[in-house]
Amino acid sequence: MQRPNVAVWVLILLIGLGGSSVLFRPIRVQATIENKTLAVDRPGDALYAPTKLEWAALELQANYGQTNWTSETPVMINFLPLDDGKTVLCLLQFTPDVPAVTVKIDRDSEQTVFERYAQNHGWPWLHLQFQEKILPRPSR
Repeated sequence: MQRPNVAVWVLILLIGLGGSSVLFRPIRVQATIENKTLAVDRPGDALYAPTKLEWAALELQANYGQTNWTSETPVMINFLPLDDGKTVLCLLQFTPDVPAVTVKIDRDSEQTVFERYAQNHGWPWLHLQFQEKILPRPSR
């Protein structure tokens, strides 16, 4: 029995998915079908290796960020890499009616999460900086 060519299956999967957005994206796929080489190479497929700092901000945002606020989660939390190569910014955004104790609890929680993250990765060079921003009250 002949073993199927993995690249052919990847190409078939990509063609089947068409332009839909999926969690993974190919960097470059080449397959040979009937002696013809097919390549998928779009501008968004260009190689890009994030820095450790960018990766840290991305992971922290994905796992601990809060991009919407509700009455249960009144503080928006976003993680961004700073230009110094070693600091992640934790941006806390909230309206004036959020109690200070709520902001402090979120800040302390994010500090603990960050310290555990840096320690688990063995990155003592990684730092966290907080910025608090009071947003205007939403109109009703």
